[in-house]
Amino acid sequence: MLKRSPLTPNEVTVVRSRLGSDSSESEEDRIRHSGLPRTTYMEAKQRLYARKVLLDCYIPNAETVPLDGVRFTLAQVYADKIGEAAKALLADPGTVVAWAGIHSIFGVTLYRKGTENSVRKARDSLLSLGPIAASIFDVTCAPTPKALPVYFDYEGSWNHLIGLTSSRRWPRAFPGPSRGGGRGWFHLGRPSPEEVKSLVGRTLPGVEQGRGAHLHGPATLPRSQRRMLDSGLVEWRTMISMSEVTGPKDRPLTDGIFVAGTLLEQGALPSLVRELAERQAAFPFFAASDGQGALLGFLSSTIEYRPDPPPMRTSASAFQILNGYLKDIVVVREPLSQLNILRQHRYDGLF
Repeated sequence: MLKRSPLTPNEVTVVRSRLGSDSSESEEDRIRHSGLPRTTYMEAKQRLYARKVLLDCYIPNAETVPLDGVRFTLAQVYADKIGEAAKALLADPGTVVAWAGIHSIFGVTLYRKGTENSVRKARDSLLSLGPIAASIFDVTCAPTPKALPVYFDYEGSWNHLIGLTSSRRWPRAFPGPSRGGGRGWFHLGRPSPEEVKSLVGRTLPGVEQGRGAHLHGPATLPRSQRRMLDSGLVEWRTMISMSEVTGPKDRPLTDGIFVAGTLLEQGALPSLVRELAERQAAFPFFAASDGQGALLGFLSSTIEYRPDPPPMRTSASAFQILNGYLKDIVVVREPLSQLNILRQHRYDGLF
């Protein structure tokens, strides 16, 4: 199976159509908006899922799984300790995302309310990282648009990569309260934890075994699971696989870039995200803050580390914008070709 080969124009179009959509849009609408013939679209879609360039994820909202917080951890680790550091990150039962690069490890951990054991294990996992990490950047925030204005939303980054400035739905934060407002989701009662777990874990067996990954989208769901999406209880997102996607031939996607720092003004992260997008077309795929510390992720070269920009530059560089909002900035660049995806949006462990 080919891996990391450049995407064809049709594949680029299909990626864009799926990153910017949600479950309220039918597959027929996505095909029509793409401008591709139906057969062409479906063939390109199947190739993208077979190569694991695309992955369907189902994320429970903060009402379905009552959360105390969402922790983002970026640790710069000595090269011979990457495996040990990754093991410490994965030991936390709430870790839903875990990536290991050549310079660092990155993870996202969710904490359920009233689970003191989880908090203790989380503290232990951070302590175990201390002796083997050159530095640790740790941000724990509430799953709200103010603290977490972008949550693994690749649509803005992708549009910029392929030369488009429009963005249909970016940015999307961690899924918030359901559209049902906590009442009347289902005539027959609210789904059980086992039913929600079945949906959020739906893509995993097929994807991990390399079978039928293109058949796990909303159009294939049974009616009971579709109702969970319609109510907002669970949110569907199509994401790109950071270790497999390469981008178009003329615009290769090569790096993941993490930026950590301390906000000069408390609570200013949404303004920073908005200014980066509007002034530099730099769209982070995640951005989180605890009010003081901030951690952001970018794709490819949408942001360049330039501590001494040219003096006569007429428009601010992305780094200049960051420098206006953050201090003690650290930039970590990881080659996507060497990124090891250890856990990719595994929310079923929360139930």
